Parts: sequence; structure tokens; C-alpha cells
Amino acid sequence: MAVVTGRIGPRTSWAFADRREGTSRPPFDAGNLAEHVGDDPAHVVANRRALAEHLRCPGVAVVTIRASTV
Repeated sequence: MAVVTGRIGPRTSWAFADRREGTSRPPFDAGNLAEHVGDDPAHVVANRRALAEHLRCPGVAVVTIRASTV
């Protein structure tokens, strides 16, 4: 999993992760983090947990943004 991270002030961090690794099956790709697309909720939870572990940040809040709406 490739992750880019940064900080915004003393209490806020951000991260962008690719979707190359994870448990989701096509058409959701491997590392889907979005709950609203119809992916198996257990896969989304596992993918989010893997990202949190990678970031060493248990309980991390995940916010997804679709590039087509930004």
C-alpha cells in the first residue's frame, strides 16, 4: 500500500492511499475504503483497519472523496 501523509496544524493529519492492496473484490478494486458503493461491508472494514495499522493510528477516521466530484 502506497501512502502519502502530512499534517495540518498540531492535531490534524491527512493521508492519501492507493487501492492496490486490500480485501475487496472487483469491481471495487482491492483497497476500497468507501461504504457507499455496494462493496461488502466486511471488506471495507478490513481495508480501513489495514490503512489504520499502516498509519499506526488505531481508530482513524476515514473520509473518502470521489475524484470526479472534486
